[in-house]
Amino acid sequence: MSGLSKRLSLIALVLVTVVGPLTSIVPYELGLRIANRSAAGYSLAALFLAFGLLIGWITWDARSAGKKGIDAGWRNRVRPAPLVVALSPITLIAGIFISDGSPPHTISLSMIALSGLMVVIGIMEDLIVRAHIMNTLQERGIPGGTQVLVSSFIYAFYQSIWLLGLSISEAPIFAFVMFFVFMTYGAFLSGLYVWGGRSLVPVVIAHSGSLLFGVPYLPYVLAVYNPH
Repeated sequence: MSGLSKRLSLIALVLVTVVGPLTSIVPYELGLRIANRSAAGYSLAALFLAFGLLIGWITWDARSAGKKGIDAGWRNRVRPAPLVVALSPITLIAGIFISDGSPPHTISLSMIALSGLMVVIGIMEDLIVRAHIMNTLQERGIPGGTQVLVSSFIYAFYQSIWLLGLSISEAPIFAFVMFFVFMTYGAFLSGLYVWGGRSLVPVVIAHSGSLLFGVPYLPYVLAVYNPH
C-alpha cells in the first residue's frame, strides 16, 4: 500500500470511528440523559473539535510534503447552473419539514450559536470528504465519476453505520435506508464539486444551507427518538 493510500485509509478510519458516532449514536445516547438541545450542542462541539484536528493533521502532512494544504477551489470559476442546482436540497428539506408540520423551536441565542456551528462543521466536512479526498484520488489518476462514488460511499458509511446501535427495534432497517439516503446526498454534493469546476462554493451552498435550515428542527428530531 502506497503512502497516499495509507493516508486516505487513515482519514476514512477516523471518519468512521470518531466522526460517525458523533453524528448518530452519541447525540442519541446523550439525549436519553440530558435535554435534547444540550445533547445537540455537545455533539456539535465534539464534531467541530474532531474535524478541526483532522484538518490540522491533513494540512500539516501536506505542507511537510511541500504542498499548500487542502485545495478547496474557492477562486475557481463556477458556472451559474451548479449554483442554481445547489439550492435544490434547501428547497426540498424546507418542503419536507413544512409538509410534515414539525414545529421549529423558538429562535434563541443558543439556537443561533448552534446554527453557526453547524454551518462551520458542514464546511469542514466538505473540505475533507469532498475537496481533500477527491483531489487526492484525482492525483492518482482516478476519474471524476469514481471520485464521486468513493467519496459518497465513505460519507454514507460513517454517517449510517452507527445507527445500528440505536436502541430501537427498527435500527437495522433505519440504518440500511439512511445509508442509501446519505449515499444519494453525498453523490449529489460530490457531483456538484466536479460539475462546479472543483470548487466547494456550490457544495457549501447546498450542504450548509440545508444544515442551517434544519437546525431549528434539530432538538425536535432528537425528541422523536428520545421523548422525555
